[in-house]
Amino acid sequence: MVNSRDKGARFERLICTLINKHLIEKDEKPAKRNLDQTREGGCDIIFKKFAIECKFYQKGKNNWAQEQWWDQACKSAGDKYVPVLIYKYNLKPIRIVLPVHAIDPKQPTNNDVHLHCELKTICKDLKKIIKNADNIL
Repeated sequence: MVNSRDKGARFERLICTLINKHLIEKDEKPAKRNLDQTREGGCDIIFKKFAIECKFYQKGKNNWAQEQWWDQACKSAGDKYVPVLIYKYNLKPIRIVLPVHAIDPKQPTNNDVHLHCELKTICKDLKKIIKNADNIL
């Protein structure tokens, strides 16, 4: 039997590893899991100005995120961070949800308008998105 908490923690560690390997600049603080999330709440990972919620489930409808996951990411981010949802279903690619204003800062700050795509699709733009976050909050 699969322990869902362990499965989720492994996925969070994978996401931290990917962030730290590909997005960390020299002398920057690495992305780390929020080990107090169960007790104190909050997102799974904080990275710069992003509050990242991670979900790994066995299966889902049409490979789309559940709306409650995005609601949780937005609540965890509050006004202090940009919400990000990274999720995966078994045997499916990793996907990401983030507000459109994180991609295009000319858009109004509105977390209700968000983009869903495969993580690999947006990878080439992640450094630009990270830079944009400095102007959002």
